[in-house]
Amino acid sequence: MRLLFLLPILNLFPTLPFNLSSFHLGGPTTFFLVWLGTFKLILFSFNQGPLALSPPNILHFISIASLPINPKQHSPTKNNHTNNTQKPKWLLLLKVLIFAMIIRAYDYREKLHAHFILVLYCCHMYLGIKFVLALSPILIRTLLGFEIEPQFNEPYLSTSLQDFWGRRWNLMVTRILHPTIYYPIYPIFICFVGPSCAMTSAMLATFLVSWLMHELIYYYLTRVTPTWEVMCFFVLHGVRTTAEMATKKQPDDPLCAALLCEAVAFIKTQILLLQSAYKIQDVKSLVRAERYGFQSHFPLEQRPTSSRGNQDITWQKLRRDPLFIEEDEVVGLDGPRGILENWLTKGRKKRTVISVVGIAGVGKTTLAKQVYDQVRNNFECHALITVSQSFSAEGLLRHMLNELCKEKEEDPPKDVSTIESLTEEVRNRLRNKRYVVLFDDVWNETFWDHIESAVIDNKNGSRILITTRDEKVAEYCRKSSFVEVHKLEKPLTEEESLKLFCKKAFQYSSDGDCPVKVIGVIIIVMGKKREKFEEENARK
Repeated sequence: MRLLFLLPILNLFPTLPFNLSSFHLGGPTTFFLVWLGTFKLILFSFNQGPLALSPPNILHFISIASLPINPKQHSPTKNNHTNNTQKPKWLLLLKVLIFAMIIRAYDYREKLHAHFILVLYCCHMYLGIKFVLALSPILIRTLLGFEIEPQFNEPYLSTSLQDFWGRRWNLMVTRILHPTIYYPIYPIFICFVGPSCAMTSAMLATFLVSWLMHELIYYYLTRVTPTWEVMCFFVLHGVRTTAEMATKKQPDDPLCAALLCEAVAFIKTQILLLQSAYKIQDVKSLVRAERYGFQSHFPLEQRPTSSRGNQDITWQKLRRDPLFIEEDEVVGLDGPRGILENWLTKGRKKRTVISVVGIAGVGKTTLAKQVYDQVRNNFECHALITVSQSFSAEGLLRHMLNELCKEKEEDPPKDVSTIESLTEEVRNRLRNKRYVVLFDDVWNETFWDHIESAVIDNKNGSRILITTRDEKVAEYCRKSSFVEVHKLEKPLTEEESLKLFCKKAFQYSSDGDCPVKVIGVIIIVMGKKREKFEEENARK
């Protein structure tokens, strides 16, 4: 009955963040209500969880349901692992000192490595949350009149993943997921696979739900399609945690050990296949960059190095090829070329994204490069960059900056190490200028999120030309820019196909056409094939 009456509220919570445009409102609302509030109300429907302790008034009920707090239970419980001993005062002073040093270190971020800055961000986030949570019990005690359980329990003292996730990190989430996911699933599986494997299955299910909720929070805040890094993180941690628990218990059930080994092997195999797929796409993009004279965003040290002797010859041959395809080598693209040239040079003054969409091999890069060469002199700045499937935001911005500096015969700045500083450098070089940038081989929508701030809208007719196989990439740019889409899907006619074949197969003959002797041989062969076909039909 409780669940029936709570359904309108449970239906409201997931839709509420979509109506909030502020990050500072959307973030807490997503975590407090969509995740914790929803799970607390579901538990309350079955007389479980912190809301089932019958709060004395409606204010307490709403506060516990909508805030990340949990009233402290006065009676000790079996699963209460929180260390309630008084922490020494010098430890708090040390944390304050470290926090102040982190804030001060931001003044020198231009000289720090990007990975070190990422560590600073993580420490900053943890200490900031720690200080806020340290003040929360005082406010709750003053306003509501009850004590709350701590949210963290010195996670840096963890001795294992089980200790970290179960007893020290974000304990509110742990207390919510255990009764909603772990405890209901465990008795179901125990009837089929035994207690050891039931524990493994319930633990993995708990981590999977945690992953789904983290992905949901990320989507609410960014409206960006998930890229599955969070999934890999939680699945790997779930497998490692269950392996730790299985090792400690030392189960005698061989089925559990076999399932655990299979799970680890499967995940490792999928990761290896994913990495191999990305590497293949990277090599393809590098070849395209070398062929068309693009500025690839691959660092030199990340380029393929196996079989160095043969590959060096290949790369040298590619570099000796003309950097730009001659116009008379292109067949069947005259119509689309005129459309793109018109979009690039005429029309609105606001920044416009022009997308060439088509399947692999249809001629997207050839067309875009030809048009780019034709119109680039109409712009003050121009750059060509290949984007691969596994591109990084930092690498993309850095190579865009290098290309812009190369055009002006300037040395690129060496003390730029963060995405924010790279974005600002690119913006400074494009500010108040009419520019055109060609991004070739774009695979997903996150590309626009990374460069949107860098490609400043000067309202002077700047253009961004991209080639992609996915029309969603172009449509995604509409959220902050005008977009024109040209679908390159019309195949060559028989006459155009023959013309292209002759250009490639007989490009060194005197007239560029198929030699007469070859035509004679073809006629003879085709005549014999026809005679043989007619004889076989006559016999039948």
